[in-house]
Amino acid sequence: MEITKSLFEGRIGELFHLYDVIEHPISLTLTEVSTPDERIVQQARGMDIREPFSLLFSGPLEPFLQQHMYTLQHDELGMVEMFLVPVNQVENNYFYEAVFG
Repeated sequence: MEITKSLFEGRIGELFHLYDVIEHPISLTLTEVSTPDERIVQQARGMDIREPFSLLFSGPLEPFLQQHMYTLQHDELGMVEMFLVPVNQVENNYFYEAVFG
């Protein structure tokens, strides 16, 4: 399965479950699918490469996920590997970003 922006559009609010590096599975909620500056998107199209995009997930405060490659499981997409980076904490949630270029 090729990971593309269109694969995640329309999945805002859906759960992705993480099992691989922690004692108890946790669920992350997809909160945003975004693209960089339009100029960069146009360059990608001109070079016949995947359109760059990023995903933002929210998760619980515990356990805190370090910057790492994780395997996330989605009910329809199955297993998807992505490199998650913690980017923010708001109230009772940590936010994690995955960037694809």
